[in-house]
Amino acid sequence: MLACPRGAAREVVDPGVNGLFAEDVPGMMRALEDIGSLDPRQCRRTVEERFSAQAMSRGYEALFEQILNGASARTAPGAGG
Repeated sequence: MLACPRGAAREVVDPGVNGLFAEDVPGMMRALEDIGSLDPRQCRRTVEERFSAQAMSRGYEALFEQILNGASARTAPGAGG
């Protein structure tokens, strides 16, 4: 993944592991030269660990449990708050 380090991209991209950041179009052009250094297997593992149906279900279950126990959604892991 090639992205600007803004918004959710900062939570999803691990620079040098599953993607690269660039601030602007010229930076993205330079980063494209390094995109081949990323290990596709590691990129896949990262996606599976974070976004598989099982991982998403576990995350939602944990969030719902925290809410039911009185914790604010803003304090939940990964809530970005």
